[in-house]
Amino acid sequence: MSNAIEQRVSLWQTEQLRAIELRNINGETLTNVGVWIEDNYGYIVNAVNAPWNAKLERLLHKWRIDMLYIGEPIESIFEDVSKDKDILSDEEEGLLRASSVYAHIYQATVDFYERYKGKRVIDLSEIGSIIRDMIDIIDNDRRFALRFNDFDLVREDYFIAHAVETTILSIVVGKSLRLVPHRLMYLGISSFLHEIGLLHMPEDLMDENRILNEKEKDILSKHTILGYNILKPLGLDREIMLGVLQHHERSDGTGYTEGLSGDEISLFAKIIGITCSYHAQIFERNFKRAKSGHSSLVDLLNNLHSKYDPSILKILVQELSIFPLGSGVELSDGSMGIIMDVDPTDPRHPTAQILIDGIGNITDGTEAIRIGGYLTVKSVLSTQELQELKSKVGLRF
Repeated sequence: MSNAIEQRVSLWQTEQLRAIELRNINGETLTNVGVWIEDNYGYIVNAVNAPWNAKLERLLHKWRIDMLYIGEPIESIFEDVSKDKDILSDEEEGLLRASSVYAHIYQATVDFYERYKGKRVIDLSEIGSIIRDMIDIIDNDRRFALRFNDFDLVREDYFIAHAVETTILSIVVGKSLRLVPHRLMYLGISSFLHEIGLLHMPEDLMDENRILNEKEKDILSKHTILGYNILKPLGLDREIMLGVLQHHERSDGTGYTEGLSGDEISLFAKIIGITCSYHAQIFERNFKRAKSGHSSLVDLLNNLHSKYDPSILKILVQELSIFPLGSGVELSDGSMGIIMDVDPTDPRHPTAQILIDGIGNITDGTEAIRIGGYLTVKSVLSTQELQELKSKVGLRF
């Protein structure tokens, strides 16, 4: 375990939260304090010592949040949601169960695209079966279904993993929007096929070990048009087609290929554009390290008004919470753990499995804490720190 982790395994000295109007917050105010939305909820929106984000301030104004709370809480009042001594094994069992279903979906996706590359055949019934499996895992095992990076398997093909995981995330958003079943299926199909045009690009442009020049980037950007033209003869619903064609368009008109903006962009394209961008950040690739789910959502929020539809992004944040499932966190009492459950109706209060207590002792993994009251998230662990924490306590997932 790194020195940084060791130093953070301690009981923090804290002070009482105090109310402050949003308009009165500035950079100096934030020295040695964090910012919370409500004093009794402890939903942190700006980490301790982090610079105040003007874009976040505009977002809070838009959501009509005028009063905030700064400082650090002096006591930990929390809800003990589980004392089941088998919770750790339950976690492993749940992840292995979700991993097994995911592996089936992943392999079915590999088989589909291998057949497409060989015979240029698109079997819509085959896609429909895959989408139904995705909907089932979300309905029956949502708590584990979104923890892609914790699955006990190797997802070495980015194209396949991106098709699967972007689609699962898109379906989660679609269900939150209460799309009727046939439209939810259409959204799944559109997301599943959204990058099909890339398979028709020159192979050297798909090489992840080098940086593309501007001309090559321009060629690669045409994959959305290629995908649209590939699917056009199938007579698919217009919503499916526009999701494929427009998923790289951005709200401020800076996307491609038509430079559409705002409501010129279809609903499916807005959804896929956000889930595609989020997934690209959390996946490890040859040319970049994976970001944590928390960091990736913060990046998307920083581009909220320029690139993404606020209402759709808000849904994704509500579904994942700002601390997505599987995130490593340090709490205000010095304890450390992993976010294991999120209630989409109350994303401010995710549940964490405590792995190290407030004085640095490794726990038996049986304590699950609903974050709230005066127990708050002090910071989010980096991907490397999370792996070190898991290694420290002997977790294999």
